[in-house]
Amino acid sequence: NTGSSTIMFFNDATNNTITNCTILGSSTGAVTDNTGTILFSTGTGNGNDGNNISNNFIGPAGANLPTKAIMALGSTSSNAIRNSGNTIDNNKIYDFFDAGGSVSGIYIYNGNDSWTISNNRIYQTAIRTFTAAGSRYAGITLNTVTRPGIFTVSNNIIGFNTATGTGNTIIDGN
Repeated sequence: NTGSSTIMFFNDATNNTITNCTILGSSTGAVTDNTGTILFSTGTGNGNDGNNISNNFIGPAGANLPTKAIMALGSTSSNAIRNSGNTIDNNKIYDFFDAGGSVSGIYIYNGNDSWTISNNRIYQTAIRTFTAAGSRYAGITLNTVTRPGIFTVSNNIIGFNTATGTGNTIIDGN
């Protein structure tokens, strides 16, 4: 599933806006694989910069849950081609899970810098049970090991069982 996604930003996608949509996908790569319902991949000259993902519902396609709703794994060979200046704002991100491995609603990995992640609601509509030891559930993961990135993360809500903030997110297992 490397590179699989519903929407992919690739080869210097710049200043795009995706708003007021329902975006469904079931990409099941490992949490660090370059997969996700929305995927920010590598650039060639400037990176995938200035893109805005806002006011969307981002969830699974049918019963197959994705491991990540939004994933970013950009270029690390040069600071100039990192993905930067992207915004993830006011989205409803729900029902991402893999019983056998770690998952994240938003996973920002190497090759990314200067993102704003704000006002998102991240939730599960059903009980989720891990079957593998050491698995991790994360609403938002920032893991830029090649260069410390600068990120603004604010006013996100992780939990509940609906987009309106009722019920509970229940994660069980090893």
